Amino acid sequence: MLTPTEVRLTLKAAGFSLVALNGKRPLSDDWQTKLDMSEDDIRRMPGSNTGVLTRGVPTLDIDITHQEAADYVEDLIEHRYKERGQVLVRFGNRPKRAIPFRTDVPFRKIKVKFEEGAIEFLADGQQFVVDGKHPDTGSRYVWAEYAPWDIERDDLPPIDENEAHELVEYLADALAEEFGFKRVQGNSLVTLGNGHKLDQEMRFGNVHDAQLAQTASLLRQGVCVDEAVRAVLSETQALQPAGWRWEREEHGLYRMCFDMAVLIVHHSGLEGGR
Repeated sequence: MLTPTEVRLTLKAAGFSLVALNGKRPLSDDWQTKLDMSEDDIRRMPGSNTGVLTRGVPTLDIDITHQEAADYVEDLIEHRYKERGQVLVRFGNRPKRAIPFRTDVPFRKIKVKFEEGAIEFLADGQQFVVDGKHPDTGSRYVWAEYAPWDIERDDLPPIDENEAHELVEYLADALAEEFGFKRVQGNSLVTLGNGHKLDQEMRFGNVHDAQLAQTASLLRQGVCVDEAVRAVLSETQALQPAGWRWEREEHGLYRMCFDMAVLIVHHSGLEGGR
């Protein structure tokens, strides 16, 4: 068995970006920006668990405890991508598993939640464990047949943002049809850099209504118009299909933000005068 340092050096040579972990938790605050560490830095890395940044290695996290359904998703991936690259499968808390891909253009995470679990592309700003012990089970993570340190990063199947969205939707539909999985229309929150909250679930219902509600929430929290537009536009782009006219969408968001900001200021003035 390779030592953690040997695993890390081999992964670096294969083109992966690394992070030292305690369980699943990164051990440094700047881990997201360390894309190309030196061998000396790697030899000094603490911790016995090793993660790979998913900025260039978007990884499908099959967070499903239904054994047959998880096997089914893996089979669908294998059938679709086996001719395009090396399909690797990592097990932690079985039957959950993860399958890494590669991309040259990083994208944001993509997630579909079900009553029975979730499938998610871990992507830019995230990482996943490739070696070490699972913090809940105490057992080692296991790779089926090959591990990332047995191949090159370029051997992984390629994927881009549009295809990743299509794949997640395809898998979600397949799980619904074959096993009766039901989507959950939750209200997960994204925290912006200044600590303000943004409701991320714009996939469901009327998109314009969701934008309106989220814009109002951000402006009431004191977020400036430019930041509110960037945040809501970014979430719309991440959760909606390709093909939208994004320049027109941005223009419309600015108009909505300015009009809403005026109303909020006016309303606040009325309340202050009472």
